[in-house]
Amino acid sequence: MVTASYINNSKKKLVYTVGTFDLLHVGHLALLEYCNTLGDVAVGVASDSVVNSYKPNIPIIRLAHRIEMLKACLLYTSPSPRD
Repeated sequence: MVTASYINNSKKKLVYTVGTFDLLHVGHLALLEYCNTLGDVAVGVASDSVVNSYKPNIPIIRLAHRIEMLKACLLYTSPSPRD
């Protein structure tokens, strides 16, 4: 969560992006990586009701799970394949 203390004390830019992030894919990850090059990233996740206001279907993955997936993505900076 972004606090007033963070805003007052941070030397980096705060970058905010928002999306549905339903069926998370490499395009979403590219967006997050790009945002990270610009500063500290805060991510908003559109609720089902917001998505339903501009799309005919609600997301397949419920909001709480989409948030958990994003949190997990933001924890790992250098994943590598293992055989």
